[in-house]
Parts: sequence; structure tokens; C-alpha cells
Amino acid sequence: MGEPYADSYVSLVCPVLRPDGSAAVLKLQFPEVDSALEAAALRTWGGAGAVRRLAHDQQRLALLMEQCRPGTPLSTQPPDAALAVFIDVMPRLWRPATGPFAAAAEQADRWARDLPGRWLAADRPCERR
Repeated sequence: MGEPYADSYVSLVCPVLRPDGSAAVLKLQFPEVDSALEAAALRTWGGAGAVRRLAHDQQRLALLMEQCRPGTPLSTQPPDAALAVFIDVMPRLWRPATGPFAAAAEQADRWARDLPGRWLAADRPCERR
């Protein structure tokens, strides 16, 4: 297992090698509502616009995923280049909010209710905006 990725904030995410020698990523999630449906979402997308889910252990909150290549964060790219990627990916990710998934408006309502309290409980770790 390689060193954890530095930009992982809600999970421990590390590069790994599978038994066949291929590269993958192991993600160990903290028990949190925002991570609860990630495995289901990756299964639904099936690699169309997102990395493929290779394996999932629900009891251990562990995901094995294909490695994203080149893996360059969009935040490091010029705005026009990042927007072009976003425009390309979003239509491939769109799916109706069925099954275990909630509509984005419902998620936004929950965040609006929950995040201010979590921010205060974390001793205001960033600017409120």
C-alpha cells in the first residue's frame, strides 16, 4: 500500500496494487452520512464519468476503485480547462434520483441545516462563507 493521498479529508485513501499487479485505490470511509451512498453511486455510474468500483465491503466501509489517471486535481487547472472537463463529465453522471439516492435539493437542504452546527462543533476551522 502506498502513502495516503494528501487531499483526503473524510476518508483514508491510498494507492494499492491488486494481486494481478494492476493499480487501484483503497478507500476506507469514516461512518458518515455523506459517504454512505458512494459505493452505490459508483456502481450506478459503472465507470461512465467516474472511476469504476472494483469491490466494496460494506461492513468495513471499504471501497476498492480503479485509479484515476492522470489524477490531476481540477483545482490545479486553468478555469477554462477545468470547466471543459466538468462539461464533458456531468452528462455522463446524470441519473434520476431513484432507489437509495436523494435529489440534490434534498441534499442541499440537509447541508444547510447540518453544516453550521458541525462548523461550530469543529471550533470554526475555516471562514463561514
